Amino acid sequence: TLELYALPSCERIWSADGLSEGLNILAPGGAGEDAAMDADAAVETVDDYPAPEIVELRLDAFPRAHERPMLTALRGDGSVLVYRAYVCPPGSGNVDFDAKPQLRFCRVPIELEGGGGGMVDTNALSGSRLTRFE
Repeated sequence: TLELYALPSCERIWSADGLSEGLNILAPGGAGEDAAMDADAAVETVDDYPAPEIVELRLDAFPRAHERPMLTALRGDGSVLVYRAYVCPPGSGNVDFDAKPQLRFCRVPIELEGGGGGMVDTNALSGSRLTRFE
């Protein structure tokens, strides 16, 4: 479960399941409704094994107003998941017309080149693996 908290109160303000599974849409209360309508939102599991755990997580906000925050997650198997934040307006995406706009994250397809078989060897990396270069 991915959870966001307000500071300094530490009140949980947002929560969604499906990050480690690599769902295409992360939404409060889960993306089950969206996943049912979108065939691409299927869970990435192989042979009924559980999804790899998230070992590192980073949320970046960029200085230009038109750029939305990016969420990057590194899984224990070396795969990297990237999500872009967006606001789902009332009346769309299973958000009631009388509800507030809803924060969601949409998966961004990426390709990484690494040592063996296209996976990045996280054992060869030391310290923080999700380093941001400006």
